[in-house]
Amino acid sequence: MQRKLTMNSPLLMFVISAALYVLLVIFFSQPPGMSMTNGDEPHYLLQAHSLLYDHDLEVENNYANRDYLAFFNGGILDVGAYLYTYNGRTIRHHFALGMPLLLTPAYAIGGRIGVQLLLALLTAAGMSWLFLVIQQFIPSPVAFITALLCALTYPIVIYSHQIYPETVIMALVALVLMLTLAASAQHRRRDALAVGLTVGVMPHFQNKFILLALLLYSWYLWQTRDNLRTSVRWSLPPILLLAVAHLAWAYVVYGELGWSALISPGYARLIDTRIDDGVLGLWFDQEVGLFFFAPLYLLALPGAWILARCPNRRSTVLWLAIIYAGFHLLGGAYYDWPAGLSPAPRYLVPVIPILVIFVGGALTWLLRSRQFLQPLMLILITVYFTYLILFVQRAYMFPFYLGSNSILREHFRSNQAIVWLVNQLPSFLTAIDTAYLKLTLVTIAFSVTMLAAIPLNRLFQHILQNDSPDLHNSSTSSSRC
Repeated sequence: MQRKLTMNSPLLMFVISAALYVLLVIFFSQPPGMSMTNGDEPHYLLQAHSLLYDHDLEVENNYANRDYLAFFNGGILDVGAYLYTYNGRTIRHHFALGMPLLLTPAYAIGGRIGVQLLLALLTAAGMSWLFLVIQQFIPSPVAFITALLCALTYPIVIYSHQIYPETVIMALVALVLMLTLAASAQHRRRDALAVGLTVGVMPHFQNKFILLALLLYSWYLWQTRDNLRTSVRWSLPPILLLAVAHLAWAYVVYGELGWSALISPGYARLIDTRIDDGVLGLWFDQEVGLFFFAPLYLLALPGAWILARCPNRRSTVLWLAIIYAGFHLLGGAYYDWPAGLSPAPRYLVPVIPILVIFVGGALTWLLRSRQFLQPLMLILITVYFTYLILFVQRAYMFPFYLGSNSILREHFRSNQAIVWLVNQLPSFLTAIDTAYLKLTLVTIAFSVTMLAAIPLNRLFQHILQNDSPDLHNSSTSSSRC
């Protein structure tokens, strides 16, 4: 990494994002009226607690002793589906070793705060790696603005200190992207080894990341096909060793090597009776969809197409789209695609670095075309919603399965126009039969608004024509077709 704090420096990206994340952890990690941890978070912390003090992962006694009171003030913690019996064995719902092993050292130093600070620094590192990747597609000034804007807004800023494996995997995905696209040709062996370790460790956080690891590794081999022998020789051994270790641990836990090693028997079911609700809902459901919390990411859709128009990066963009789509489909097909009591949309967080790249492509095109109103509107809404979630009411980010967006429903409840709008927005959670029609109407209305802004941008051209970055010339040769 460069050591100077310039607009081309990933160090500056790390410093800014880490500073905000750390401040949030220290001063705002316990929102009024909410428990300090929610959903799976106290259960992951309890595993770290057991590993630290009991030197095991048999957490039944820790639940019974209420050891979770140090980081959960929501009453008696419901064990529920977090412990179940399989072949006479008591099994943790999340049996993998990744989270307890990663969190325990930080928990030993600083408890819950220590764990959140670790995740905050890891997320900040991930955003600095991602900035290096985005520079391979677009000019450095816009790449910096894109990465920083996404780093400081929902959902990345909120997941920077959420105790979920998705937070960790998001940073690991950014690392693989960097090692594949922005690595030095002089360190092929080192980078191949790092890629192998990174994708190999992903299943140790949850089995659902096996598909993501396979897609990332396949893409890495494609990108390095000119030196395929070196790539395979140095990346495959750690992957195989980590895979054997994962299967061995599954055997220790379940006493067998069957589907239980890949699919936890504790799940009531995996695939929803219909998958269209989740696949579309992760984006367009007004209560849990990404675009109703962070509309900035709407730019990812045209951004992918814009980047793919350049022939010398078309295959790369296509691979990134496949990686994203594969994990999106996996999350959307899962019966609990809203992800319970966790910030929405949790199941998109691991692959959100790919969406950030696509957002950067759209922002570059819009700025080159002197179209400022469209991104400005999406940015302002995203920033405002982020502010409401962080500093007004943290509960806005949780789904309560009411079929309406919590910010619009609660924060704007006295505004009759907003109340009317809520009824017109699609809900794939509670009203899927009408969701398609409403989504079509919303899409038409949004498209008309974007097109209507084109002539209005002329009013801003004279103001900003001397201040906007030079997007036609860039020191990064790969940013041009």
